[in-house]
Amino acid sequence: MPVTLEPLAEAIAHHSAKTPVGSILRTRQWAQMPLALRVRGQFSAGVESARILQRVQDGILRILDHSRTPDGVFESRARLRRDLMSLAREEGLTGPGPDSGRITDIGSAARTDLIVRTQTQQAYGHAEWKSGQDPDALDAAPAWELFRLQDRERPRDWMRRWREAGGRFHGSERMIALKTDTIWARLSRFGTPWPPFDFNSGMWVSDVSRAEAEELGVLPVGQEVQPVEADFNRDMEASVRGIGPELRQNLQNLFGPQIEVDGDRLRWKPAARDYEQAAATARTQARSFFARSEADQRADRLGHLHPPESQAALRSALEEARVEIAAVAAGRKPLFHEQLAMAGGQAPLARLARDWQRLLPAGIRIKADGDHLYAWNPALVGRLAAPGRPLWDQVREHAANGRWLGYGIHMFEPGAKSRVTIHAPDGRLVAGFIAPRAHDELYAAARARDWTEATGILHTYEIQSL
Repeated sequence: MPVTLEPLAEAIAHHSAKTPVGSILRTRQWAQMPLALRVRGQFSAGVESARILQRVQDGILRILDHSRTPDGVFESRARLRRDLMSLAREEGLTGPGPDSGRITDIGSAARTDLIVRTQTQQAYGHAEWKSGQDPDALDAAPAWELFRLQDRERPRDWMRRWREAGGRFHGSERMIALKTDTIWARLSRFGTPWPPFDFNSGMWVSDVSRAEAEELGVLPVGQEVQPVEADFNRDMEASVRGIGPELRQNLQNLFGPQIEVDGDRLRWKPAARDYEQAAATARTQARSFFARSEADQRADRLGHLHPPESQAALRSALEEARVEIAAVAAGRKPLFHEQLAMAGGQAPLARLARDWQRLLPAGIRIKADGDHLYAWNPALVGRLAAPGRPLWDQVREHAANGRWLGYGIHMFEPGAKSRVTIHAPDGRLVAGFIAPRAHDELYAAARARDWTEATGILHTYEIQSL
């Protein structure tokens, strides 16, 4: 059944309920976010601009309800795309560079077209799914058939994806399943049981009548099919409840004032502009500390007792320390700890800690204890600490705990893990840590961002399952 272009109240309601959310996260990192936050957030990979996000939100709504723009003309996809490209240029988010003109460039025609098309289709797809969950509609047409609505130059192998998702073929290899079957969510890149099921997909769904579904063996004759909307909503709510303190803190660090804790539940808060401003402030703080502390890596500050090869290793360790302490100062990382053996005993490290303390924002603590250097953000550490005990004692106690260091898991605890490595543009490995496999992309993105924002140079990461 072709997609209707009539204004659908449910499509409008679905998109209206979304909250614009700014973030550096890319698509594969968003895929590890709780389902409820993905469904209820209006976001685009790597976009932090509140103006662009709000223009998308308003524009999609006007497309859905066929209304006019503030200057009195009817909204159109072409007009919205032009406006988004113009905003990207105004904010310096497009232009010469490795991503210019590509799908990752927010100011490119390809990217703006993808944003507008995907979000419009998702609103219509949700409306079609919701209307199909009505008991009478479900009784009359209990199944969907996945079919190609639009041709593509390089079509995906949907029959393979259907098979791998656990789908059954009916008739002449027709991809048909009950509307209540979990295969639709498994098939979807977005984890939702309605189309589209991937970016730039030409596939859609059409109703299959009860008579045809029974004839094909999709369901037994006369069997009643129960709606699953309530089950889906319950599972969606469960995805944002009972989240551990480490992941909760990492999400708060990634999204700032846009995410709030309501009891044991996370939810979006309309604060994209506040996030954008806070992110800019954090970048300034991180880059300021990193730049001002650079003098402490000079050879004459490292001690003449160090041989050249030892100085190089210490200089590398100090660079990593400066980056991670900058992240602590910017409010993105709870704790930094490293053992730094410096020639001349403990005095040089204590002097370094005093020098760096003067460069840090008020409230951020740094301390040398023997040949160990610690820096912590009391507000972030306080979320993980046990109440009633001195914070410094707990900082030392958890100095090797990846949960406190911003990695999401203690490397020695059981569970599926991944090794994350951070790399400079020349491929040089600059840092590494162990992360929980279920959310390794989120922690990798956060820690790569530490390096990018401190140095002003894009750093990337690689993930290897352990």
